Amino acid sequence: MKISEIFGKMLVNTDGKVCGYVRGAFASGEKIVHLACADGEEREFDVDFRDVTVTGDRIVFCDRRKLKQKSACVRLGLRAYTEDGKFAGYLKDVSTQNGEITHYLIGGKKYPPSALNIGDVIVIRERRVLKEDVIKDSMVLLKKGTELDEQSLKTAQAAGEYVQAQLKSI
Repeated sequence: MKISEIFGKMLVNTDGKVCGYVRGAFASGEKIVHLACADGEEREFDVDFRDVTVTGDRIVFCDRRKLKQKSACVRLGLRAYTEDGKFAGYLKDVSTQNGEITHYLIGGKKYPPSALNIGDVIVIRERRVLKEDVIKDSMVLLKKGTELDEQSLKTAQAAGEYVQAQLKSI
């Protein structure tokens, strides 16, 4: 890749939002470290070159500043409560695999990230499970016993059966 190939190209975050354009690069020794960019109002900002994921007719990058704003500090020892206010225990550990959180250990029980709201305390959401199969065109889309998590709801929505999935968990 040559800097001339990315100079002036549109800069887009992973959500598809146009953030500006590339106006140069910062180099340190033998490596490009940051891309020098500007938004539509000519306000300058930098993008860590390690966060650039795709190049072509546009530069796509992971906006780590926004990720940090959306994140919560996970401190061991945080108090955890159920949705009805019962004390569930303290956060004892967080398990990860390849940088992804697999589960949280609270009061001796494991919880998937999708089951928790984390802030000053942890609120454990009640696990919603399908009580019947979700069926579309005589085919089982989601099986009875499937947890209604973000992925299963996306599957149901893509098939036009979001409402059916929600109702069959009640």
